[in-house]
Amino acid sequence: GNVILEAGDLIQYNAGVTGYEGAWKVLGAEDGNLLVMSTEDVNTLKLYGLEGNGNDTNYGLLNGVQRLNMLCEPFGNGEGAVGARSIKVEDIDKLTGYDKTTFGENTLREFGNKVTYSWNGETDGKVDYTATNGKEGTLRITYNNGFSYVNFATNTKTTVGINENGMPMIINNLYEYIPTTPAKISEMLFKKNNNNLVYWLASSFVGARYSFSVEFGLQIVFNSCITYSTLFDSSDGECLISPKDVLGVHAVVKLSPNITIGTNDVTNGWSYTI
Repeated sequence: GNVILEAGDLIQYNAGVTGYEGAWKVLGAEDGNLLVMSTEDVNTLKLYGLEGNGNDTNYGLLNGVQRLNMLCEPFGNGEGAVGARSIKVEDIDKLTGYDKTTFGENTLREFGNKVTYSWNGETDGKVDYTATNGKEGTLRITYNNGFSYVNFATNTKTTVGINENGMPMIINNLYEYIPTTPAKISEMLFKKNNNNLVYWLASSFVGARYSFSVEFGLQIVFNSCITYSTLFDSSDGECLISPKDVLGVHAVVKLSPNITIGTNDVTNGWSYTI
């Protein structure tokens, strides 16, 4: 017969990776595959700036998502699995039902707001902005060293000198919120033995923030919130504005739709065969 699995249910998946002793819980489904999520860090990762500083980290904004997924790939080799990746902010949105299109309505930060930048023309280094939702003004800092931005389509940084052509139009896709979820889902996504989980989400963002700069980074889970870590901004600043230098990595494993769900053990959760 059919078995109904709920998000947050334990499932007896063995990734076969030495050193990981955490459990796995049902996250949802994707393209016909069952998704299960690690309940603990499968690894940790430090990101800094665009590509790291070459000393204590070699990873940053331009290779962060790729690195997160690479760290999770070995966990997709267990029986019944067809692959693995890092968890994304979209995975959590599905469970919380959050409508990101409502974030920052009628502000510069409005989700999906298209913001066009241009040199002021009257004051060297000052940048004007105008947005599709009607917000306009001048950024509060002076860009004497040029205006920098990241193009995620080409994964490159561009710096536009004062009064030079090439100023960008960016589309805001940064958002943050405090989810309201059932206890079972909250325990999976945000808590571990009543301690707050802190981990990277493999979701990059571009955000026009508070008439100050354009920020680029990755979204994170922190203190039971969906929030963000800025790794680079338009003043050519390489930064890590994050609660911790090193954040956790949580894997999402795709299980084949050909698995057969078996019994539900109180301690270990659902079993399955393939």
